[in-house]
Amino acid sequence: MVNILPAQTYCAGEQISTYHQELNHVVCAGLDDYESGDMFKLSDYNGDVNGGNYHIIFIGLHASWWGVCWDYGVFVADQIVEEWSEYGVKVITSLQDPGQPYSCTQWQDSGISGTPLIVLGNQSNTGLFSLFHDSWNVFPSFVLIDHTMTVRAKPWTLANNSNTTSSCDGSNSLINGWSGG
Repeated sequence: MVNILPAQTYCAGEQISTYHQELNHVVCAGLDDYESGDMFKLSDYNGDVNGGNYHIIFIGLHASWWGVCWDYGVFVADQIVEEWSEYGVKVITSLQDPGQPYSCTQWQDSGISGTPLIVLGNQSNTGLFSLFHDSWNVFPSFVLIDHTMTVRAKPWTLANNSNTTSSCDGSNSLINGWSGG
């Protein structure tokens, strides 16, 4: 089978294609209805596809070997879950190179209530990092996807989106109050 869709990195304001929503990602630490080894698709959180259960998705793109990801990623996931899970916000970590040195289970167990859902970042299909990395290609970075499967922001840090060289990542004005909390 030949993939006729070119590789794509989504920019702020772009809606994720049905094709990319349907890509399978291997779960390496489960949450909700997922167990390790299950397949996860972004469309699982798309109400137009799943019977009306719309969600906002916050994805952390992390590398197990990068200490900043470990320190920052766990803190961010905890804060998002504490403040926004009651509103249907789902937190996902796309983890590159699990076990180098931290395993998927260590990532998940370090957070509160066994969060977030963790999917493998380095797999044979197009991983989440390939779809959503910021224009600097750095770890950690984040992506916020609204209930319509539209990318709203791709901040390199949560305090602001200081990358002024690329409009692809969006700007602080895309989300009220993004800057400073």
